Amino acid sequence: MYKYFMSFLLKNNRASVVYLYNCPEGSQHLLNKLIKHSQVSTIIITNLSINNIAGFFGLLSTFSLNSREQGLTIYGPPGVLQYIQFIRKYSHTTFRYVLSVYIVKSSSIYLNVSMYLFSYLINQQELNIVIVEREMIGRFKIAKARGFQLLQGPLYKRLKKHYKFILPDGSIVFGKYFTDHYYTGIKLLCLFHLHSYRSCIELKWSLRETIISG
Repeated sequence: MYKYFMSFLLKNNRASVVYLYNCPEGSQHLLNKLIKHSQVSTIIITNLSINNIAGFFGLLSTFSLNSREQGLTIYGPPGVLQYIQFIRKYSHTTFRYVLSVYIVKSSSIYLNVSMYLFSYLINQQELNIVIVEREMIGRFKIAKARGFQLLQGPLYKRLKKHYKFILPDGSIVFGKYFTDHYYTGIKLLCLFHLHSYRSCIELKWSLRETIISG
């Protein structure tokens, strides 16, 4: 079976953090062009093939040389912790930041208040990944609220949450009419074996918004 690899950055503007998906050769050059190293909070490794991790340890070492202080989280398949320990031992590298390594199989992971990650272990060594952003209420229509002469304050907050109220004149105000349509959020499905496993096919049909396959 052919081995595929992919790598990309996923930036969460709400949390001002970046998630790095795999770390091939040249990852540092890409990061230097697009973002600050300090923005990378999480690295997701899907398998331990050389194509996926050629730039992994070099990036970890660069973070340490740059006096990084905030912690870094690593999610990966079985074997990723042993790989880090082995390379660290023989390169005599010391990390100056807290490195949290999680071995994931088939599980759900809370990334932040608006984003979850679902992992599915294939062949006990590769991860298929689903990244799901939670649905968000649309932007509040402040001009419309002012047009109805509704006073700004706690009332606006409740209207945005789609509460309904009876005004002093007896009219009923429905909060759902004072916001834009719901933002459904992204659903990003990253598969390496699109046609070989039942779980991949089920994921493909259940999450059709955005699919990246190797």
